[in-house]
Amino acid sequence: MNVSDYLANNFPENVLRGSLITDWPAKLHFDLAKGIYQFNADGTYNEEMFQVANQEAMNVINEMIDEEDELFFVINVYWKRSYEKTRILTNYFTNKQVIFKATSEQFPMLSEDEPAFTRISVPCRKSDIKLKKLVEAIGNEDFNNRTPRFIRTSKNRYPEVYLVNRTKDLFVYMYDDRGIEVVYKEFEMIPLKKAHR
Repeated sequence: MNVSDYLANNFPENVLRGSLITDWPAKLHFDLAKGIYQFNADGTYNEEMFQVANQEAMNVINEMIDEEDELFFVINVYWKRSYEKTRILTNYFTNKQVIFKATSEQFPMLSEDEPAFTRISVPCRKSDIKLKKLVEAIGNEDFNNRTPRFIRTSKNRYPEVYLVNRTKDLFVYMYDDRGIEVVYKEFEMIPLKKAHR
């Protein structure tokens, strides 16, 4: 089963676009490093904030994804030209062999706010992904001189990364250093507690 078939069967109204997650009813939102500002008074980066945000994001991911779970690593990339799909993936996988299983699909522009994009998906397991580096790259979206970072493939768009857990029928979406969403197939699947710190 590829990611499009899986999503059509389990998340039929959600095509893994950041704006559409907002309307999905069965989800949890976690603020990251709440109350800690990204900059110190002297204008330097507040490294404590980045460390706290990264650790809290890792806690959520580790809570939602077990080692044996079957995943799709999904990345939406916004570009106007053809792009080699493996180039954006190689830095974020411990097991480079899984990259050869990557598939891509084109999605049209829906509006000025929803441009066309390419979805690249890789079937994998948690141990195949460099999760710490991935979380850091997502958290560095708004900070151009911090690394690691994804290549910004469009003037205004940073890639969106989703960890789709086929085993548990949920996906995790960290949008930047401020927050992470856990989206469930059904409302009844949401646990009563949301301890992530």
